[in-house]
Amino acid sequence: LAKELGRSERILKILTPSEDDKEWKDGHGDLTVVCISDTHTHHENLGTLPEGDILIHSGDFTSTGRPKNIEAFLKWFGGQPHKH
Repeated sequence: LAKELGRSERILKILTPSEDDKEWKDGHGDLTVVCISDTHTHHENLGTLPEGDILIHSGDFTSTGRPKNIEAFLKWFGGQPHKH
């Protein structure tokens, strides 16, 4: 669980659910985050990514920023099975 601190801040505080946290118990299970970074147009060489709920790519996904590289990455990224 994460809680935003203040409307103008971009800081998240990580919250650990307690045993008596009813909201967590009612329908919220484990959350799996898959993180990749700096693929520099080599995203297709990663093979099958681990299963997860959220896929995050940080860093550069192209080396040059050419439109064809951006389009190829977005097509690949959008085709991943992660829900978010």
